[in-house]
Amino acid sequence: MIKDQENEPYFPNPSEFMRERKPYLYSDSSSETSFHLDRTVFSHFLETLTQRNEHQDFELFCRKLCEREICPNLRPQTGPEGGGDGKVDTETYPVAEEISNLWYIGETGAAKERWAFAFSAKQKWSPKVRSDVEGIINENRGYQRIFFITSRPVRNRDKLRIEDELTSKYDVPVTIHDQSWIIERVFENKHFALAYEYLNIGDQLSDKRILGPNDLVNQSELDELENLLNDPEAYLGLEHQQARDALIAAKISRNLELPRFETDGRFMRAMRLAEKVGFRRTSLEATYEYAWTLYWWFDDFLGASNAYDAVENLAINSPDTIDLDKMLNLLTVLSASVNQGHISEENAKLNERFAKLFDALDILSKDPNRPTNALQAETNIILMNLQVGRLNHDSEKISSGWKELEAVIQKALKLPEYPMQKPILMISQLAEVIGDDPAFEQLFETVAEIAGERESDGKSGMLLLSRAKKKLDLEQPLQALGYLGRAALKLMKHEYRDHQVEAQYLISVGYRSAGLMWSARSACLNALMHIFADAGESNEFRPQVMPAIKLWAWISLELGHIPDTLAALEMFRIFSNTLPLDDESKEYAESEYFILDGCLGCLLSNSNEEELPKLSELPDILGAIDLIASQGALLYRMGYEDFLRTEGFFPAKGTEDFDPYEFYSSLAAQPAKDQTPRMLLTFFDDTVVMKTKVLGVNVECHVENTDNVVAFAEFLLSGFEAFLATALNSEVYPLTSRSIVHIIEDETIDKPKYQIEEISFNATISWPSKLKIFDADATETLQTFVYEFILFFAHNILAMANSEQLIKELVENDLAPERALSFSPPALNYSRILRRSRSLISDWKKHIKNQYTVKDERPVFNVDFTIKNEETTISPQANDNEIVFNRHDQIKLQSFGNPRLWDKAEWSGVAYAVRPDNVPPLMGMRFEDYVTAKKIFAELYEKHGSQTSDSSFRITIVKGISRQNPTHYRVCISPEPNKNDLGTQGTFMMGRTNTMEPISTENLDRFLEDYEKKGAYIFALIEDFSSTSVKIVNEFAMIRRKLVVTEAWQINLYSPDVFAIRRDDDPFIPSHVKNAPVQDVLAQLRQINQN
Repeated sequence: MIKDQENEPYFPNPSEFMRERKPYLYSDSSSETSFHLDRTVFSHFLETLTQRNEHQDFELFCRKLCEREICPNLRPQTGPEGGGDGKVDTETYPVAEEISNLWYIGETGAAKERWAFAFSAKQKWSPKVRSDVEGIINENRGYQRIFFITSRPVRNRDKLRIEDELTSKYDVPVTIHDQSWIIERVFENKHFALAYEYLNIGDQLSDKRILGPNDLVNQSELDELENLLNDPEAYLGLEHQQARDALIAAKISRNLELPRFETDGRFMRAMRLAEKVGFRRTSLEATYEYAWTLYWWFDDFLGASNAYDAVENLAINSPDTIDLDKMLNLLTVLSASVNQGHISEENAKLNERFAKLFDALDILSKDPNRPTNALQAETNIILMNLQVGRLNHDSEKISSGWKELEAVIQKALKLPEYPMQKPILMISQLAEVIGDDPAFEQLFETVAEIAGERESDGKSGMLLLSRAKKKLDLEQPLQALGYLGRAALKLMKHEYRDHQVEAQYLISVGYRSAGLMWSARSACLNALMHIFADAGESNEFRPQVMPAIKLWAWISLELGHIPDTLAALEMFRIFSNTLPLDDESKEYAESEYFILDGCLGCLLSNSNEEELPKLSELPDILGAIDLIASQGALLYRMGYEDFLRTEGFFPAKGTEDFDPYEFYSSLAAQPAKDQTPRMLLTFFDDTVVMKTKVLGVNVECHVENTDNVVAFAEFLLSGFEAFLATALNSEVYPLTSRSIVHIIEDETIDKPKYQIEEISFNATISWPSKLKIFDADATETLQTFVYEFILFFAHNILAMANSEQLIKELVENDLAPERALSFSPPALNYSRILRRSRSLISDWKKHIKNQYTVKDERPVFNVDFTIKNEETTISPQANDNEIVFNRHDQIKLQSFGNPRLWDKAEWSGVAYAVRPDNVPPLMGMRFEDYVTAKKIFAELYEKHGSQTSDSSFRITIVKGISRQNPTHYRVCISPEPNKNDLGTQGTFMMGRTNTMEPISTENLDRFLEDYEKKGAYIFALIEDFSSTSVKIVNEFAMIRRKLVVTEAWQINLYSPDVFAIRRDDDPFIPSHVKNAPVQDVLAQLRQINQN
């Protein structure tokens, strides 16, 4: 304390101050670390361990629990994989009787006997216990007792029966403890700390006041750790965990306030082990915690100042603001110590250190590719300026700092990854000491309001996430997407990152199931970004990383995105080789990689011929990352059969009955061919075509191949898909089967602009070169522009029965704009994961040794790409006639020409003419707008030529449409339907009809008679028409041989001419016909109208 003069203020030492605020961190406090754990939640957690790949955590927990409940002298199994089948997961080691007599937990018999322990989370526990016990016995190590611990519930009679069976069979006592034993031991003997520390389950209530100190718990944990750390075999293959445990031991030592030499020594050990492992962040954490300890536990101001240098050396060049936070934290307390007279300004070296930190933060704050990281750096700069103002007693600078901090917090509301809980906590603590300052008051009010909203949003998000999971269980993915999107928006906060990862992963699965691959990619990258960001802070990856990477790989394959596929598969391979997976998980990861490799081989085997020359460098890259099936498939298709034989991909000729063509054609014919495109995304060309299919419309983005424009296109496509994802089963229909969006970069404009071509259904977007997608300042412009474009573009290519009601439902109920556009652009998340905005094949150039040009003689695979009709599912809540689609690509439009041109041209009638010579009769089309009509026929002629095939398009004359007017008939023009699409739900036929109302059928009959005689007719546009002559446009005239003539009563629900029937038709039905097919058509049309 400082009390040089009687009137000077009293400042407590740091340890005094912290002991008062957080007594649970010190010895002899009046509070103890306590935990809350719900029994039902714990039971479910144990039941679902395998789903989260947490076997290793469970094994460690079981060993710790057994040390408390059965015997303390257990050693971990050596090696990174634990025991595995047929081996012990842990066993006892001998202990002198003098020591075992001092035990106060467990059974003393374990000190002299060799006991074996096996732990399992497998669902089928009984075969597992039998195989484990047999394997343990076969080790012939003289075990005198065997314990088997399972996370699964076991009926008591089954447990007793198998215990007796195995004990009798092997003459060694076998004890089985199941889930109920684990739960009973944890709750009765209050082992909540074990569950919290090793399973990460439950809540730590650190500030809960109780009657006694927490020293006993801490000392027990410290003893356990020291026993492990002193065992040279305990951490073979687990060196990183050894460094982590050493740091935990050092922190417990300080909390117990053990002699300083012990705590100092433990921190030195932790820093040595961290340095040995070679992970900079692990070393930084240990070094920082030591400096923190010197200040808050030992009141060693000079020592903390000296330790700062080591922290600075490890953090100063880091690209992550979170590392530089540690420097600012230390400078903050050193600054306070200077103010309070604990240390001189010279020894604290504040000016020098603040200047160096400011330079590092200033660089990070200007990084447009990482806006959240940049804003955190900007926050720290403001906090530094506040420290300087405080040192200089500059009240004006301090008030200005509060205003700047409020502005940053307002800006942070647009960046969900910003760790808002840090300024909230800091300001709530400062509110206890800051006096009258209007700027601080305003800041406090702002933060208080934000804190309340965040807590409310978190609770709401959890409820929505729970409901979404239920919808997924009910196989209602589109409804689940609605809930998941809203949940993700509520959980877009740093403190809810775990739940945000789960929500984004499930959203990605949902979008992929709906056939919306760009939005699936965006959500998957979002989940991965959160996982990587969390690993950056905690220094370890969560188990969700492997499923998320695998999902990204599948999405990349289905997009045909070669660079993304390489990046995802390489990452999957690295993690499967470095994460501490058990044997079962490693085997599973290996099999999944093999499957993904085969699917990539299938994709490459079926890609368009023009893609092959672009892939000359790819085989070496595939081989370098162990994608052997893909490498072989590509080389074989490029004509390198002899090379493959030489390299040992398959046997040499004559040595073995192996047919490479049969092998690789079989690979090409795998089911993956139906989920992968023929056109690859390789990003070699100046213009890239990025495709999606939404509500039956094939949207192609023709994109300039620059980082900025490709990043914009990714955001546009994912936003467009996500916005309309849940509109699938609304009354929305495609107006065109194809729309092209040209996206170009323009150096001459400041703001993005677009132009939608109403007639052609296409659009052009100009994006300003100076507006960078990665810049946080561009976020609002980007989101607003894309939202506006989506609305206008959707109205241009889709027909909506009630557009106002649909948009209102999407916006207000589904929060479609927020779900589609509120998250970071995919390229930004990509850069957070891989430190680049996108991958290119050239990123693997270090692996390229050869150029494989495509050979003239190469195999051609005869692969059938006909996709069988997929059954559409009918919702359990749906009416009998209500079809519920789950995928957007189930919708297919077959249209005849451009409907906008036909609308404008106004088809007004049909004229016929016959000639006595051999010239076929004429069917002439009359239009009100002749100029537009010429465009229609020009397109038809360009597409089909003068001699059209029967499959080009269909012309039908439907007679008998009116019982009252038997001479009336209807002429229909439509696409010729694909046989596979006939009767398929989701296939929409778009044709044109014209009702002819002559007083006589003489002209029609004459035309049909001449057509039957000559077997063909001329289909042409009429330029001029009179009762005596017809003038046609010869340049677009076409000879056709197929003409369908049918009676209206014969048309059924599955007829390609069903669109010719109107709901108010009263067709002629012969008296002898009962239940005419057309009656079903009329009934459905009238039912639809009524609904």
